[in-house]
Amino acid sequence: MKHLSEQETHDLASAYALGALAQPDAESFEQHLADGCDVCRELLRDFEAVVGEMGFSAPGVTPSPNVRERLMRAIRNEKTDRSPVKAVPYQSTPQSVTIRAEEGQWTPLCEGVATKQLFLDQVRNTVSFLIKMSPGSEIPNHHHFGIEECMMIEGEVFSGDETLRAGDYQVNMAGTIHESIGTVNGALFMIIRPQQ
Repeated sequence: MKHLSEQETHDLASAYALGALAQPDAESFEQHLADGCDVCRELLRDFEAVVGEMGFSAPGVTPSPNVRERLMRAIRNEKTDRSPVKAVPYQSTPQSVTIRAEEGQWTPLCEGVATKQLFLDQVRNTVSFLIKMSPGSEIPNHHHFGIEECMMIEGEVFSGDETLRAGDYQVNMAGTIHESIGTVNGALFMIIRPQQ
């Protein structure tokens, strides 16, 4: 990476912390960090701390019981015999993408855990998907290569000394290691993270 001005360094580090760099630029910035640029590393650490607080800055909102009831009914009535629907890249249909509750394909991730891809955003290089955990299942320790957002929809999960329940939101920063995630009674949540 060429020598950067102070403004360019600031822009790159902030965009990287937000997960807003295109894949080639993100890889180039990661290589720049790996080459030992302490200025960029310190700046990135500051930006990641700010991004981490952003998820907690919005006031809590309680969804309408009617909305939650309709969502849960749709999930309970989900059929698995339909043909899978592939997520559609953003550029091919800019108006909207709709995947009905009964559409899509659940793919096993590990014992008792399955995922269903919802959307692949090639502009932001992110993927959104659902994770469904059966009662007593566990997701092993894993590394976050980029910023990963999680929104709990149903049930509860625990990781270390933290428990997340329906309606809770969490964001994990790039480079962090997530302890194993377990559930007693099962859970459903949505993840948005960089495509790998």
